[in-house]
Amino acid sequence: LAVVSVISVLCAIVFGVKWSDLSAQNDTRATVQRVSKDFLTALTNFTPRTVDADFRTISTYAAGDFAKQSNQFFGSSIRQRLEQAQAWSKGQQRYLYVQSIDGSQAQVYAEVDQTYANNKVTAPVTDVLQVALGLSDTSSGWKISTVSVLQPPSSPSAPTGNASSATGH
Repeated sequence: LAVVSVISVLCAIVFGVKWSDLSAQNDTRATVQRVSKDFLTALTNFTPRTVDADFRTISTYAAGDFAKQSNQFFGSSIRQRLEQAQAWSKGQQRYLYVQSIDGSQAQVYAEVDQTYANNKVTAPVTDVLQVALGLSDTSSGWKISTVSVLQPPSSPSAPTGNASSATGH
C-alpha cells in the first residue's frame, strides 16, 4: 500500500509539473499571437492624416533587425509621399499561426486581407498580404524582430510603393 501511495504521489507531481509547463506554453503562445495581430493591424491600417502616429506605433513593436530597417524606412520621405498620394490602407487579419516558439524566439505566419488606395488608382484595391514574422522576447516583452513579405500586394500602385521594402525584406 505504501508503494502504491508513493507512486501515486509521484505521478501527481509529474502531472502537475507537465500541466504547469503546458499552461506556460499556452500563455506564451497567446502573447505571441496578440503581439503579432496588434502589429499587423498597425502595419496595414493607416490614413494620410494618421500616417505619422501609425508609424510611431509600428516602431513600438520593433526590435533587432526590424527596428533598424523600420527606422530607416519609416524615417525616410515615405511619410510625405504617402500623405501627398492620399494613400490609405485597411487590413484585417485573415489567418495567423504561431509556427514555433523556441525560448525567446518565435515564428509566425499570417495572412491579412488588405484594401488600399491612393490618388494613382481609380478604385480601392483588395489583396492578400502573406507575412512571416520573427519575434524576440525582450526585456520589454515580445517584439517583432523580422518581417518577410512572402507575397506582396499584386498592384504596382500599392500605398507603400514596394511592399517588400516597407518591411525590410
